Amino acid sequence: MRVLTIIWACAVALNFVIWGSVSLAIDEFVHPWWLYVAGPPGAVLAVLYAFGIGRPRR
Repeated sequence: MRVLTIIWACAVALNFVIWGSVSLAIDEFVHPWWLYVAGPPGAVLAVLYAFGIGRPRR
């Protein structure tokens, strides 16, 4: 679970930086498409974590 979360966070960070760079380069607001990269996989990770999948047994 930790590895999946790190991979997800890196992908989101990279897409956010690209989006920010493009927005600054063209000097106008661009639709925040990086949310489409962040949202669905983030929701899946949240549900998996909520159900205890990937957490060590007590």
